Amino acid sequence: MAMSQHETISRIASMWKAEKSLYVKLSTLAAYNFILESHLLPAFGKKTSITENDVQEMVNAKLADGLSGKSVHDILVVLKMILVFADRNGLMDYRPMQIRLPTRQKNTAVPTFSLEQQRILSNHLKEHPSSKSLGLQICLFSGLRIGEICALRWDNVDTDECIIRIRQTLQRIYVYDDSGSKHTELVMDAPKSPDSIRDIPVPAELIQQLIPYKNMAGDEAFVLSGKKVPIEPRVYRTFYKRLLRRAGLPNIRFHALRHSFATRCIDGNCDYKTVSALLGHSNISTTLNLYVHPSIDQKRKVVESMSAVLK
Repeated sequence: MAMSQHETISRIASMWKAEKSLYVKLSTLAAYNFILESHLLPAFGKKTSITENDVQEMVNAKLADGLSGKSVHDILVVLKMILVFADRNGLMDYRPMQIRLPTRQKNTAVPTFSLEQQRILSNHLKEHPSSKSLGLQICLFSGLRIGEICALRWDNVDTDECIIRIRQTLQRIYVYDDSGSKHTELVMDAPKSPDSIRDIPVPAELIQQLIPYKNMAGDEAFVLSGKKVPIEPRVYRTFYKRLLRRAGLPNIRFHALRHSFATRCIDGNCDYKTVSALLGHSNISTTLNLYVHPSIDQKRKVVESMSAVLK
């Protein structure tokens, strides 16, 4: 099935981006731009028609080059949005394509710290106090994403009510100019989704650790830096890796702090809906798919209960 018109894909993509820029976050637009400039425009930019075979060949080439199935899927999502936009505006006839991708293997291995590892980490942070160390303690007790802790200011830490209010996230994104050249910019933006704007209650014990730092830095300062200039995620991730080495802990990625928080909540028999809200997930199924995995002991208990009923 061929789709043809008088405009090039590059021109259609520019019109699509102009429309998208009116209602998506800057970071989301940057992600679309990266996919366009790195993958779609080199493959299709000068074309005025695309066939299903063209797209399948592009997919096969990306996979052969080592791109993950998820990354290729993301490319196809952006391509579909552009083609649907073209069809809606009378620039191109579009019908869904049947593109073959490798079967996704469900990965149930969620990286977390064990209870003992979490105790070691928490004790190490207390023994080596600093604003940066404090940020890791906050993540262990609240499940913040790295962009959220980097964007957290003291005015969003309510020490009277023991609540941390998430209102912003910080990230470095690629920005393309009119000539196609790219550079990076540090961007303070709204959180990942509307549900990520949330209030998280934290233990009074943690608040007692926070109060001296808040009093010293002032409300307008960022929690991690103690200044009015933030620490960006890349720099903070490097600090985290070095700290793990000093504490004698394995090199588990930063997101494990968030996973560990969720796992401790689930292990404590918290209801899934509340855990989902604390994490800022837009859908409870995300929480269930990522964090709720019955252990072998839980499975054995169910089977033994079933066996007892049969007897």
